[in-house]
Amino acid sequence: MMASVQHRKARFPSSLEATADLLEWFGQGRPALLDSRVWVQAQTALVEGFTNAVRHAQGALLDPPPIEVEMSLITEAETARLELRILDQGPPFDLASVWQALASGDTEANDPLDRDAHWGLIMLARLRSEHDWTIRYDRRAEGGNQLLLLAPPSKASA
Repeated sequence: MMASVQHRKARFPSSLEATADLLEWFGQGRPALLDSRVWVQAQTALVEGFTNAVRHAQGALLDPPPIEVEMSLITEAETARLELRILDQGPPFDLASVWQALASGDTEANDPLDRDAHWGLIMLARLRSEHDWTIRYDRRAEGGNQLLLLAPPSKASA
């Protein structure tokens, strides 16, 4: 059986107030084949990535452009794989180096409840290490950055 790909994209104002619209848009695309645990993880990672783009990546821009969000669902047989992309126009950011520093203890406490910053980055790191997500933050050739959130393959669950 050939894989089926469904792709959606939208643009949201670079504002925390747009988070409700982002979640509404995301909720409209929930596929039946996707495990509910993966769906909740994706929703959480999407909000974290979006709020980081608003606050940090584009926070210093005087008139920040909209943030682009893409969602793809790849289905084959009885499995589904969700891919999210968040595109911002901020300066470069080395996510891998921050994760290394957090893992080595070079920054504040690793317990999100004992820290003032980076708790969302720890959550994203745990999605990678404990739940097999692929997460990357790359500079785009045309400028700006892309946060890729790729869920592991899943089967539908209750």
